[in-house]
Amino acid sequence: MTTKHAWSTQHVPPRLRVEFWRTVSQSARTPVTPHVPVPHAFQARLAAQGLGDLALNHVRVDTAHDVEHTLRDVACTGMPCLLVDMYLAGQGHVAQAGSDMLSRLGEPFVLDDRRTYRLDHAAPVSLLALVVPRAAIDLPAATWERVAAHRLPRGPALQILARQMRVIGTWPQALSPREAAPLADLLAGTVQAVLQSAADDDSPAARRERSLLRRHVQRFIARHYGDPGLGLWPRPTTWGCPCACCMPALRARARASAPNCWPTAWSGHMACCAAHPWAAARCTTWPTAAALPPWRSSPRRSASVSACLRGGCCAPNGPACWPTNAWPKGPCMLYDDQGMSKPAGSAWGGAGMNFDRWSTHHIPVRQRADFWRGIAREAQTPVTPHIPQPDAFQATLTTRSVGALVLNHVQVQTAHDVERLRADIERSGPPSLLVDLYLTGRAQVSLPGPMAATRELFAYPGQPFLLDDRRTYRLAHDGPVSMLALVVPLALLDVNDDVLASLTARRLPPSASLQLLAQQMRLLAGWSQALPVAEAARLSDLVAGTLQAVVQTIDNDPGMAATREHGLITRRVRKLIARQYPDPALGPTEVARQLGISVRTLQAHLAQEGTSFTAELMAYRLERAHALLHGGNLGTTTVMDVAERCGFSSPSHFSRRFSVHYGGPPSELIGKDG
Repeated sequence: MTTKHAWSTQHVPPRLRVEFWRTVSQSARTPVTPHVPVPHAFQARLAAQGLGDLALNHVRVDTAHDVEHTLRDVACTGMPCLLVDMYLAGQGHVAQAGSDMLSRLGEPFVLDDRRTYRLDHAAPVSLLALVVPRAAIDLPAATWERVAAHRLPRGPALQILARQMRVIGTWPQALSPREAAPLADLLAGTVQAVLQSAADDDSPAARRERSLLRRHVQRFIARHYGDPGLGLWPRPTTWGCPCACCMPALRARARASAPNCWPTAWSGHMACCAAHPWAAARCTTWPTAAALPPWRSSPRRSASVSACLRGGCCAPNGPACWPTNAWPKGPCMLYDDQGMSKPAGSAWGGAGMNFDRWSTHHIPVRQRADFWRGIAREAQTPVTPHIPQPDAFQATLTTRSVGALVLNHVQVQTAHDVERLRADIERSGPPSLLVDLYLTGRAQVSLPGPMAATRELFAYPGQPFLLDDRRTYRLAHDGPVSMLALVVPLALLDVNDDVLASLTARRLPPSASLQLLAQQMRLLAGWSQALPVAEAARLSDLVAGTLQAVVQTIDNDPGMAATREHGLITRRVRKLIARQYPDPALGPTEVARQLGISVRTLQAHLAQEGTSFTAELMAYRLERAHALLHGGNLGTTTVMDVAERCGFSSPSHFSRRFSVHYGGPPSELIGKDG
């Protein structure tokens, strides 16, 4: 079922509205009994979106009312389901099986429809109710009882679920079957991840950790309760930073300007950012992530401190920083519990989400291009930058590893181009699909074809597009940009090469799954806390599942079928040209005959790909001629021989076309090294 229905009490007589609403709720797979204090003032609307076995209802009620899932309603329920409710406006008091809670705006909670529950509303409300069959969720029965009518742990998975419900529940059009099927799988997987996180958070180990933390806090307060400055923030009272930026000459300045420097006693050692104005301006990660007492060691603290140091606080050529010959792996060090040092340019282990940050702020001008190329490789997106003004080039790259995925946030303050060359592809790891999303600025995306065709796209903010890292491409920027680049291994996706070739460097049609993917990328880019390994793995699967839904939705689009056919015909034409290019009589008529289509159809397919048969044939012949001239012997290779071997009608025609394409006559290239 992928239909969308809507009901309203506007034209229902007041005496019939309560029974009407009960019938409507049963049709929407959420049978409840309403209790309405003032029936004649009761106005409500319900929009139900079917998603296969799932359903998402948007309920809006303009008056105070209560709803109760009674034993009679339980008997009317079909297959056992889990209800995920989220209030968009208003508030409700939730009670089920002895547990009660007060709902929060935008925060989903879970109810079990096999048990009675009650929702009390003292004012108008607007809420979303997701109906998920219990058969779609693989969790033990004890977990259901623990999560029903309880607050779920506030993690990225819960935020992703909230955004999915908001986008799908408020989508203006009815979802087509090709789009609803992947979204249903995506919602069920997200609910599974949220509940699994709740089960892990309520495990005995997690309870022991919270109890231990509570006892430590109590002891710390008992020792220092007389200190008026007692709080969660570290205080600049003890110094022992292994980085030279806290040398004695700067300690007085740091103490005098405490807001500009955040030292932390991390497992008996110190790590800080010096109190320079440029350091204080760049240390933006540390104060938002250090929500733990100064004596407490944790992956969250280590990740936040390392991200702070990588932000440029102790970069080479900065005031009193060392060493200058080991960037980006050695200018700042942090010490772990055993006193072992870790370079500030490396990822911190032990957490499911790792942070790395690099900046060109203090890199010498002549080294910035090579430095940027090096950190692009560290971020698993090897590219070659082209910087017209190296002295004005300023850029920052923040990398977040989330399970098997990598999310890069790139901020560049000047115009520049980046190109992915064959050498960059050889330095890459496993093949991946890149999802680029510009936050500010724009880019011209060029995807060269095997011969003459070049696919171009103008990327604007808020419009994700795909790139295959197994192919060369170029991104041209005419001004400052801020962009997100998500690296997803192809092993996590079920997509064939033909579909992938038809989607890369193209403007993707708007869809709910595409909007969800963009929101998830923004969410991960703004997440500043470390995650457990298990939760990061689930989050990685969620994002990969969203991308799979995007690909599946577009793949099922009838318009994309024509696009894939154009690409298939183009690839077959290129294969025929590669085999028969020496034949001077080769033309569109012969190729169309071999493909079993008309010449007009052949030309139409190639035109849709931005090329033509003449351009493809000429590009391949010139490419082969260029290779023959470079590899030829100066005494035996002639221009006439090369022109004849490559299918040109005459040496003069070959020389003219070669000079136009390569900027020089072919005779100058004979015997030269490539």
